[in-house]
This record gives sequence, C-alpha cells and structure tokens, in this order.
Amino acid sequence: MKIAITGASGHLGSEITRQLEKRGETLKLLIHKDKRALEGIQATYVQGSLMEPEVIEKLVDGCDAVIHCAAVISLHGDPDGKVYQTNVEGTRLILDTAVKCGVKRFIHISSIHAFHPEPLDEVLDETRELAHEDAFAYDRSKRDSQQLALSYVSKGLEVVVINPTSLIGPPDHKPSLQGQAFIDIYKGRVPAIFQGGFDFADNRDVASAIIQALDKGRAGECYLMSGKYITMREMIHMVNTATGKKRKAIMLPFWVAYAILPFVKLVAFVTGKDPLFSYETLHILRHGNTKISSEKAKRELEYSPRPLQQTVNDTMQWFKQNGYI
Repeated sequence: MKIAITGASGHLGSEITRQLEKRGETLKLLIHKDKRALEGIQATYVQGSLMEPEVIEKLVDGCDAVIHCAAVISLHGDPDGKVYQTNVEGTRLILDTAVKCGVKRFIHISSIHAFHPEPLDEVLDETRELAHEDAFAYDRSKRDSQQLALSYVSKGLEVVVINPTSLIGPPDHKPSLQGQAFIDIYKGRVPAIFQGGFDFADNRDVASAIIQALDKGRAGECYLMSGKYITMREMIHMVNTATGKKRKAIMLPFWVAYAILPFVKLVAFVTGKDPLFSYETLHILRHGNTKISSEKAKRELEYSPRPLQQTVNDTMQWFKQNGYI
C-alpha cells in the first residue's frame, strides 16, 4: 500500500511513519521544516505547505490512502486566522485532491476537542454532540474539519476519523506541548498547580490503532482514543516516580489563576516565550471530561492503551537520554 502522510514530522505523524515503515509500506511524507523525527526513515519526502495545491497533489498522487495528521494546535485563540485556515481549509484542499487522485481511504486525525465535554458526569463517546459555537477557536476548527471530512464519504472517499485525547510518549523531538509540560515539571518550573487535569494517551498506542484503521476502520465513523485521566497533582507524582525527583507545587484556587492571568501574559510578551497557562488551559482543566470512552476503538481497531505510568517512565527516560532534562 502506498500511503501519504501529512504532519509526518510531528509527534503523532512521525510515530505512525515509523510503524508503517516497519510494516514495509511505501510512504510519501509531507514535511515543512523540522524533520529530526524522521531521521533514517526511507520514504519519498515532499517539501512544502498544506496550503499549496501543487505540493498536495504531488504528495497524494498515486497513493492508495492518506493519513492527515497536520494541524495547528492553539491554546491562545486564532488571532491571525491560521488555525481555521490550516485545520479547515487545508483539510478541504487535501480532501479535494484525494478525490481527484482516486485515493480510496482517508484517515482524518481530529481531536477529543471536536466534541462538547459536558455533561461531565456522563460517559463521553462517539454519540456525544459536537463542540458548540461558543467553544474555543481550536475546538471549532477540529469540529468543522471533522464534519467536512465525513461529508466526503458521499463522494466515494472512505473517510475514518480518529479523536485522540492529549498525547505523550517517546520519541518527542520538538517537544510537544504535553511533553514540554512534563519537562517543566521535572525542572521545577511549575511552582503552582490547579484543580482538574487532563486525559493522556500514549502516542505509540494511538499510532498503532490508526494503522489498524487503514484496514479495519469503518467509513463514516469516528473513534475516540483516550488513555487515563489524571489531575495535575498526579502528573507531578508520576514524573517524580519516573525520575526519582521530589518536586512539589502548591495548589492554588482558580480565582487566583484568573487574577494573575494578565501578569502571565505580560511576562510571556516581554520574554517572548509561551505563557505558563492561558484562559483556555484553565478552562480545559476545569471542564475536561474524566469519562472518555475508547470502547469502540478497542473493539474495532485493536486499540490497547498501556498503563500511563509506563508511558511517563518511557517519556522521561527518552528526554533524559536525548538531553532534554
């Protein structure tokens, strides 16, 4: 099978690429700048942007399947429009090109954020309503691109949608937003934490299930892939367990976080670094669903999440071996 992959140099895309290469598949990879994660991978590399029609046609032409991982992740809205342009219009371009080039199967990597998280006391599965109009820009972009992708089933394209939660796991070259959070915990850069938490899944397990979707995923269906929900306090404990450190952080009420948010933004502006947290981060902590179900993916795509502590152990070991910590 000849497979085109967008976002191939990213955290998830590179893991999918490595696993597919081991399977002996023929690969065409869209790359933009940083390709460290693809070192040693035997594939046809296509240099360019998701928004360039001639580049996308070069990537997709002659392929049996497309795995569309490329996206802009944002916890700070969409002030310049790049989130919507890339996540929705970029998806439209590659869908149109896939139909034009006779591609059979299209795996669209969406996000848990395409779904509305509430009610929080009920299981969140594929039947949950989609993100509302008052959702954050990133969430709306993943909702809209997902709906767009599914609409192409009527055009003969076998579209399968994957909705992972937050991904961690080695290797993580850039590193990812989630990986950086674990590095910051290790280095003592997280002096305070808040209530709430995140659902984390292992990048390697999600990649394996996505590859299964090439053969076993049902066209027109979504598959949620979660791991384990942990609080921020549990995150610190897991990092400590993995590394032997004894990092601690004080628990602050949310009203304090909202009160100091302008100062956090100012520090980020002055230093040129990403802010420690944003309004969107706080909202996710407070309103993240703790009951995300992966039963459908387990039944149909052989999704098998490993224990999260094992993932954290492997992640921190990889960061240490590669000089990140």
